[in-house]
Amino acid sequence: MRYKHNCTDCVDLGECENYDLYICQDINDEHHIHLIARFGDLERDFICCTTLDEIHDTPLDEAKERAIKQGYLAPDDQFGYVFVKK
Repeated sequence: MRYKHNCTDCVDLGECENYDLYICQDINDEHHIHLIARFGDLERDFICCTTLDEIHDTPLDEAKERAIKQGYLAPDDQFGYVFVKK
């Protein structure tokens, strides 16, 4: 990964274009899952959304696709997706 990221709960999903991609489950709400695309080392150098947000053709969409393919996200009837701990 290219950029400094200090959250130890995040799972590395690899690089995409100029972004480092992560998925992270909120420690206060297990159904609140963040997708993160980091583009620099500064604390504010990232974009993020939840798995319920409408995202298309963005690095966050790629993060979601990778999380599904790598088995970190599973479909859920009640919450849309659930985080799968490995």
